[in-house]
Amino acid sequence: MNELELSLREKELHCLLDLSRLVETPGIEIDAILEGTVHILPPALKYPDISCAQVTLMNQCHQTANFRRTDWCLTSPIIVHNQIQGELTVCYLEERPPLDVGPFAGEKRSLLDAVAERIGKIAERKLATAALAKSEKRLNDIVENALIGISIVQDGQEVYRNPELRRLIGEADKDASFLDLPHVHPEDRQKVKSSFKSLMAGQLPKVDMVYRIYPRIDQQFSLKWVDCRAT
Repeated sequence: MNELELSLREKELHCLLDLSRLVETPGIEIDAILEGTVHILPPALKYPDISCAQVTLMNQCHQTANFRRTDWCLTSPIIVHNQIQGELTVCYLEERPPLDVGPFAGEKRSLLDAVAERIGKIAERKLATAALAKSEKRLNDIVENALIGISIVQDGQEVYRNPELRRLIGEADKDASFLDLPHVHPEDRQKVKSSFKSLMAGQLPKVDMVYRIYPRIDQQFSLKWVDCRAT
């Protein structure tokens, strides 16, 4: 490998390293990654002074200020979830001697393919994260506005009560064990505690029971019957 080829390989490695650093920037969004990518690519080409780049992904398009589609272009598809959702393009603004792919060496094809593949994987991850956040918000909205009381217990501690359950039995005591069951009527407490213990030990898949609660809300005690399902 001569000195020129060694220099070109070094620039390709710098391109991939710069892309990795860009992607790993805390909190970076996909549009900033795409914008950064088009500026990372031209310096990795053989003729950076007459190079430009463009990336399209779904409804987004980012390109260098000098981008112009010419007869000397190299393009790689961006695949997201097994479908082509965009493309990565580099162009020379002036004609240069032919190599493996027009005026581009075969290594540039490999570089462009590698960057396009990385962008596709990033897009898949970002889409999955956005879908999860949307799903979590939808679930949270349902739970927060439910007309039934909902409680979440982890490691024997009650970590969440929705507004309806707080209305029914008050706020959770963060220092108390869930199995203390202070709001359950004393005559039903042992039955309820035994059922919850069996559930939490994995001996039962779910528990359905009716029992009395006697919560103290606003300094007043009020007897209520509840139909409880725990899983």
